[in-house]
Amino acid sequence: MATRGGWLRGWSGPVVVLGALAFCVELAQSSGSMWGAVHLRDNLGADASTAAAGVAALMAGTTAGRLVGDPLRARVGPARLFRVGGLIAGIGFGASLLFTVPAAGIVGLALLGVGTSFLLPLTVSAAGSLEGGAAPAVARVATLGCLGSFTGPALIGALAGAVNLTVALGVPALLVAGTAAYARAVRP
Repeated sequence: MATRGGWLRGWSGPVVVLGALAFCVELAQSSGSMWGAVHLRDNLGADASTAAAGVAALMAGTTAGRLVGDPLRARVGPARLFRVGGLIAGIGFGASLLFTVPAAGIVGLALLGVGTSFLLPLTVSAAGSLEGGAAPAVARVATLGCLGSFTGPALIGALAGAVNLTVALGVPALLVAGTAAYARAVRP
């Protein structure tokens, strides 16, 4: 039987930091996948098939990054890989928002996919290495990642309604780039 308040206990500083990183990473990834094609079509004038290719580029980048993530982690270490991934995702996607051609948007989405591809696995892995119970730490970090995943697109939509979609998509770009500053949190 679970103890009363069990979920509220165990939120150590490292768990909160890793959870915040997971939230930002998943917010950025899901915002790109949910709003990327709309941005390409409505803001950059892409036709429907080109807009769909942007989402395919995001997913291809994610897949490619996941395939090379473990060997890269072994070679450069988790903190350096996390820092580089956050910067690739944030700067690559953010810079693409400054251009008005569909090709730039597609490249930006691909860079978002590559950069974010191994960030959540690194974050969850670090949570599993924390003292005091790996399972609760992993559950908390993964839950905050999921929260970012399903609230991100709604937040971007609301912000796009208030300003515009290009500015709104700048938020996840900044958030994921900002995760690079906390890369040390993913050290085992």
